[in-house]
Amino acid sequence: MAMTTWSALAARQVRPRRDAVPSVRADERALVWFTRDLRTEDHPGLVAAARARCSTTALLVLDPTRQRNASAASAVEAAESLRGKLQNMGVPLLVRVGKAEEVVLHVAEAVQASLVLVQDDAETSWKSAVEAVRDGNVRVMAWKSRLRDTPYSYRNAPMEGAGQQALEAVEKRLEDQGLGLETYRAFEAGNPKEAAEAAARAMKGGEDGGTDVERAMVDLKRGTMEQGQNFRRTKRGQKNWTRPPLPVPEKLVAMDLDASKIEVGEIPTAQALRRAIAEANAIHPSLQTLQAKRAAEVSGDEETRLAVASKAVEALQAYLQRVGKFQSNASTTEWRYQLLDVAEKLDRERRGAALSTVFADAFELGLLTPRMLHAISRQALRKRGGGRLGDASQWTAAARAELDASPTRTVALAAEAQDFHLWLAQEDERREERAPGASSKWWRWRGRLCHYNAAGLSDPDSNLENGEKMHGNARGPAVVLVHGFGASADHFRRNFQELANAGFKVYALTMPGFGRSEKPPDFAYSQRLWVDSLKDFLLEVVKEPAVVAGNSIGGYISAQLAAECPDAIIGLALINTAGKIGGDVPPSTSKPAPKDLVVVPTSLTLLWYLERNIEKTLKRCYPQNPDNADKWLAEEIYRAACDPGSLRVFSSAFYLPPPAPLNVLIRDRFAGPTLVLQGVNDPLNDARDRAKQLEELCPNVEVKRLEAGHCPHDEVPAEVNAVLIEWIRRISRIKRQPIEFQTAV
Repeated sequence: MAMTTWSALAARQVRPRRDAVPSVRADERALVWFTRDLRTEDHPGLVAAARARCSTTALLVLDPTRQRNASAASAVEAAESLRGKLQNMGVPLLVRVGKAEEVVLHVAEAVQASLVLVQDDAETSWKSAVEAVRDGNVRVMAWKSRLRDTPYSYRNAPMEGAGQQALEAVEKRLEDQGLGLETYRAFEAGNPKEAAEAAARAMKGGEDGGTDVERAMVDLKRGTMEQGQNFRRTKRGQKNWTRPPLPVPEKLVAMDLDASKIEVGEIPTAQALRRAIAEANAIHPSLQTLQAKRAAEVSGDEETRLAVASKAVEALQAYLQRVGKFQSNASTTEWRYQLLDVAEKLDRERRGAALSTVFADAFELGLLTPRMLHAISRQALRKRGGGRLGDASQWTAAARAELDASPTRTVALAAEAQDFHLWLAQEDERREERAPGASSKWWRWRGRLCHYNAAGLSDPDSNLENGEKMHGNARGPAVVLVHGFGASADHFRRNFQELANAGFKVYALTMPGFGRSEKPPDFAYSQRLWVDSLKDFLLEVVKEPAVVAGNSIGGYISAQLAAECPDAIIGLALINTAGKIGGDVPPSTSKPAPKDLVVVPTSLTLLWYLERNIEKTLKRCYPQNPDNADKWLAEEIYRAACDPGSLRVFSSAFYLPPPAPLNVLIRDRFAGPTLVLQGVNDPLNDARDRAKQLEELCPNVEVKRLEAGHCPHDEVPAEVNAVLIEWIRRISRIKRQPIEFQTAV
């Protein structure tokens, strides 16, 4: 199984003996190629060149095909700052605007570089650029800047002795009373209050007053720290050393560029870079309205993000070291006052929100590494007398760090999440279990790594079985598949190949917070966040109108996406969708946050229940074909639940705003062709009645009832694939007029 393969990659962590800087010879002519690492701090490429004292020059390529419009101004600001810092180190920064791989090959030849030093990135678009340079007969040395020495491992060793006996007794009692499943069902249905009540009954019910549950949870945490090997659990006494950031080199040996007659190049203005991005990325007419709306939504805090882009380290230190309400004084610089004023307003709305907003471009451009985040947060915590960060790979420290949303601990956990998911993405090629017919890819959203699968047109990396070839002349539309809560893009493993073979271009994004995608602790996980990620995925990856199909909460997110940008959505397919039906549109105001005394124990109870019962719970959701809820699926869901940041995702259910009724989204705001694929034996809700309600309330809905449970696409994939293919082909022949988004109904 896949988990065995991943576990075999793990090793005991020891104190770092070296700082993992690549070894470079003194006679090299090194070209340091900056991609998503626009900094001089903690930069292994620059340190390697400085130690070797080899002839060095630096190159920054602003690639319009890879540069995001939202961070264009920050990229220009960061480039200006980088050029100044490199000049102080004695090396000029060559700047070009163009296709990265072509520019690097041209410059390397012009300066007669014998070696290109570049960051080993995981994002698919940048990896392809590095591979293209390698194919051009240029020696490339890719470096990494890991926070920890060795990969993390996942497998949870079995409990033994009294702890195991206690857990088995609790599991039996929960099974007899149905309390654990009740908690999960309420959570899945989006009723956090009911989930909290069910968790309380599970903790307090029975003759013993819940003492065996509490004892079992303590034993589970203690035992897995001693025996387990996933991210949260390490063996007792095993040190989990972190690497400190590398110092900035004082001096570099500049390459003599006079003979090459190469120009240094001007840094473009933000406006010129945005024009180049627009020219290089022709947008489909049906996506232009969506693009304009997204550009307007992210431009509000640009001034603060620009200040951070030129002073990322100082900005993060100022953000973490502030005490109480920030007051301006004579010694305070204007940018610092502006940053702290904006950060205070954002954090007042939601703790940690400033990190995901004003520092978004800093993450996107690689101005802050996990090692820098960890060091700065540790320094801030010590200065404020807050104690130690703790080892986030151990359960108790992880729970405290993940559910304590203070800015300092949020930054520390963000370092863990970034470092871990970067390794996860870099090692993705070693995975044996993959979705047949699809290729596994990586994309950055707001500077954070997101996993997605792709199959169909011009996708030579797809992993088709039996030597089948990918369709090269797909005439059907793009299809975007949206998973449910706790699942991932791989949940559509039984759909990619059939849909691609039918001539469709198929995509499935693992939304932030799930599966192999990063789980940033500073994200406000909600329908809004997931819909926004899908909008940008449409604009940056799919780049054309699409049919969107979602399961469970992914169905509701798909419906909201279609409602907000109907001209970009050809058709909407809902597979046992979540969301209420009927009633009025709730007010847009967010509900008050529940107390931590409710959120923390319920989140831990849910995670504990999933760890112990995930396979049995999945099989209940697959009543017609329980064998399809196999061990691989259970292990993938459990693996993701152990990722750094996962508890924040679990607790997000308590903060989700009231959703608009499905019938309003489908009938009034989208008004386009909608297919409801309903597994009528769904154990999580009254599936038959929900299908009937949608059929009666929405004239644009077509219902197909299936003898299946909550996940028909994976339980009875042949039926779902056949219905989807026929329906997509039929609606693709219908031309719809663009619909104006209705703000009120």
